[in-house]
Amino acid sequence: MSRGCRDHFVRVALLLAVFGFMAIASPGCGDAPSNQGKADGSPIPPTLEQSNKNMEDFMKSQTAKKK
Repeated sequence: MSRGCRDHFVRVALLLAVFGFMAIASPGCGDAPSNQGKADGSPIPPTLEQSNKNMEDFMKSQTAKKK
């Protein structure tokens, strides 16, 4: 009987630890990143910006064809 209580206590402790780590690791409401580049704060490479612009232009042209 005592063993079941111990298993229950361990399970609850592990769940609390997991939820605690999740609360620390995940951003909260309104915690938007302050930089516009990559996660390490470096700027977006020009080739990536050009690729994004090309994709936006392509999507706009496809939308215009459908109308």
